[in-house]
Amino acid sequence: MEFLYSTGCRVGEVEKINIEDLNWENCSATVNGKGLKQREVYFTTDKEVLDQP
Repeated sequence: MEFLYSTGCRVGEVEKINIEDLNWENCSATVNGKGLKQREVYFTTDKEVLDQP
């Protein structure tokens, strides 16, 4: 849920993310949006966020 909020991604975009789309060094992900447009979004790796259910 935090990923959706912090990145502004739609549920459908998150469902389509593959492991290859994640860049852990930059804390970013490439998502495919409407109209097959790709965009890069950024997420947090803050421990508090990762520990939340």
